[in-house]
Amino acid sequence: MAPRVRSSGTSVRSVRASRRGDARLKSLLIFSCNSLVRSSGRYGEYYRACRARGMGHGRALKAVARKRLRAIYAVMRDRVPYRE
Repeated sequence: MAPRVRSSGTSVRSVRASRRGDARLKSLLIFSCNSLVRSSGRYGEYYRACRARGMGHGRALKAVARKRLRAIYAVMRDRVPYRE
């Protein structure tokens, strides 16, 4: 889910999503976000904002998945219940 960084000398740029990691977990996350983007909640609004900025469906869906993954990590790290 994390973007891969390519650097050469002093220039650093992000190219595309890395293919490393658990493919099954990534698929589950993407599929669950696919249903979330149709909602009127936080993730649906974020998806529509990404699309309005010109992102395609796949890139916007990955952006929602990254946002959701950061929220999941924060809940696990801080050991607090999730609040919408």
